[in-house]
This record gives sequence, structure tokens and C-alpha cells, in this order.
Amino acid sequence: LHRDEVIRRLREMVKLAEAEGVVFCHENESKIYGQMPAEVKDLLTSVPGLGGIFDAANYRMNNADTLEGIGATLINFKYMHIKDARLSDGLVVPPGQGDGQIKTLMEKLSAKNYNGFISLDDEQIDEILLHNNRICPDTNLNHIKEAICIDTNRVYDSCADKECLKDLRVYLTDRSQCIL
Repeated sequence: LHRDEVIRRLREMVKLAEAEGVVFCHENESKIYGQMPAEVKDLLTSVPGLGGIFDAANYRMNNADTLEGIGATLINFKYMHIKDARLSDGLVVPPGQGDGQIKTLMEKLSAKNYNGFISLDDEQIDEILLHNNRICPDTNLNHIKEAICIDTNRVYDSCADKECLKDLRVYLTDRSQCIL
């Protein structure tokens, strides 16, 4: 779709959502207008009330800079998916093991005193959960070298130094819960 038509439609969707007390958000998904940082910035500045959802792996799979992407999304940041990917082969990998700069992104959110949602993306779970019944049905976690440690007061990323972000709320889906 043409940029102007995308913005026109998003404005209508935001208006309908707001009338129902819902925040309408945009994620930097691939193959749409709004997949690249400049497009995200354009959408979030051109569509009042539109929230931003940040996904580092989607940026990496489109060869975009995640730090530029978080900068664009911070215009009206609502939440982020913890999902990472390697630029070399596009493979989705556990957070902190790809090129998404997850640790730096989390530090940026912490510096902004972010107190909102962070989710483990279903696509990330699909990549992690393969074929091993020891933890969850149809699950294989053998290729994961480090776990993501989550408790109610701290979120550690899977980087080697285990830097800590404190007092972030974490909400797990039923599908994610079986990993823990």
C-alpha cells in the first residue's frame, strides 16, 4: 500500500480503538510499511495515539539497525518483544545470542524508566520449542546454552555478564509458562 493510504487507515483504526478504550499499536513486522526505523518513526509521528511495539529480531532480519529502531519506537513506546536473530543467517536465537543488541536495548529502556510490558514472542517460543517432552510437550531446549532468568523484581538478559534490570513487570502467557 501507498504510505498515505497506510496512514489514513491507521488513523481510522486508532480512532475506533480509542473509542473502545483500547490502545492500537504497530509492530515493525516484515513486508509492510513500517518495517524499517524511518517508517516506524513516520507512522508514530503521523498517526496520533498509535503505540509502538519493538521487535529487535524483525529489524535484524531486515538488515536494519536495532538501536535506530528503538529510537524510532520510543516516540510512543508501548512494549517490546524479547526476540533476537543473527544477521548472518536470519536465524531466530535465544535473546542475547543474536545481533539484536538486547542488552543495550534493555539498558535504554531502563534509562527511560520504562515500567511496562516485555513479552517473549510466540515466534521465539516456536524456535525454542522443537521436539522434547521433558519440559513441555513437543519441546527441545538442548540447543539453548543459557536460560533467561525471570523473577518479579529482576530481569536478567542472557548476556554473559548478567547485568540486572530491576522492578520490571513480567507477564507470561500460558504457552510461555511451560518453559519455566
